[in-house]
Amino acid sequence: SVDVDDDVSVSDVEFFRVDSKQYMVVLKRCKGLGCLFSSTLRGPSQHNDLDSDIYQWHDDGNVMLHQALPTQGATDVEHYIFDDALVGGGKEPNNFLVVANGVPDKVDMRSSLTLFTRGAFDMFTIRQRITNHIDMPMTVKVKYHEYSVFKSGTGLQPERSLLLAVANTGQMNTISIFKWVPGAFRAQSNKGWVDGKFDDTQDVQLIPTHRAESLELYHIGTDLYLAVANSRQFGSYRTPIVIYKWIRDVAACSSADKMCFIHQLSLPAVGARSVT
Repeated sequence: SVDVDDDVSVSDVEFFRVDSKQYMVVLKRCKGLGCLFSSTLRGPSQHNDLDSDIYQWHDDGNVMLHQALPTQGATDVEHYIFDDALVGGGKEPNNFLVVANGVPDKVDMRSSLTLFTRGAFDMFTIRQRITNHIDMPMTVKVKYHEYSVFKSGTGLQPERSLLLAVANTGQMNTISIFKWVPGAFRAQSNKGWVDGKFDDTQDVQLIPTHRAESLELYHIGTDLYLAVANSRQFGSYRTPIVIYKWIRDVAACSSADKMCFIHQLSLPAVGARSVT
């Protein structure tokens, strides 16, 4: 069974499958009386550092606790499957969970994202913790995208990226876009083998928003788009839903491949809190 205390605020439930087994993540945001009034605060009447839970659905219909995940004021979780590079060569599909941690208990700890990866016995372990360009994240989305890039001397060449988009609701007030870096031997920095992870230092795109709490990554044909639901601007709830397109723009994009999201259109809205 799934047991959650009455004074615990659950922020998200994510269902996913590993081979033939079915799981669900019950994400816990905070515990205590303070959660009834504001789950984004710290204080003696609430706790944000909690164990969120992964449950497994068994063939007989029973739901049993599979694993606890350490989270800190968690707001969103996203499951995805991606070809992970192997130290012995080649790639194989693996399961990942990205958790947005909004408000840790300790005042000297920053908001973060935690990337968990599946290991033996379907147990998830921490591979990466991201704090750069993260400020009270509300929503996380992951999308795989294939596209072509023009390269001098060779013409159009196929490229592919795994993109992580994060809606930050803190003072940053931005959407952060991270790109996946495959696992490889980092001989130049004498690090040996480094597992695949999201680059949070160089090729990060920051898109200004107006308290955007929701976003969506989606394909139309072969093109990739980002929809952002802005909720409030300068005290007014008349804020647009903005659509961006993933394109190559030498002038506007600062990344090495000159690919980034560029504004396409704005849709009139009033206090939008969700976009799908």
